[in-house]
Amino acid sequence: MDRDIEQHIRSLSNADLLQYLEAPAGTYLPEAIAFARQEADTRHLSTSQLREAEEEIAACEAKRIADANASVEQFKLYHALGGLPAIVWVFPTWLTFKRQGKLRKASQLLGWWLTGLVLQVITGILLYLYIVGRSS
Repeated sequence: MDRDIEQHIRSLSNADLLQYLEAPAGTYLPEAIAFARQEADTRHLSTSQLREAEEEIAACEAKRIADANASVEQFKLYHALGGLPAIVWVFPTWLTFKRQGKLRKASQLLGWWLTGLVLQVITGILLYLYIVGRSS
């Protein structure tokens, strides 16, 4: 096995090492998993160290879920007013949210952008009708 992989596994925190060992099958090479098990055995983790690592993992997972479910409140006005030109920024951001698993953020972002686009179209139509009505 590659020395860089061994060094990386040795440098992992206890929490990261536990996550490494609990990764879905096929995520890492079997040799890397075997080495990670050896590393965990070598560390002789106490019950309190295991509990601390599990608490750290739970906190990271809770933060990840909170980030994924966080709304895009700060972007509402920008997207609503941005309309069609905002697609240059909205689409890449939407893709990033989708790839990161932040589906709620992605759907809210798209919803606010579409709302702004519809409002701009309606405003444009009303303005056009007003101008045509005044010139007749």
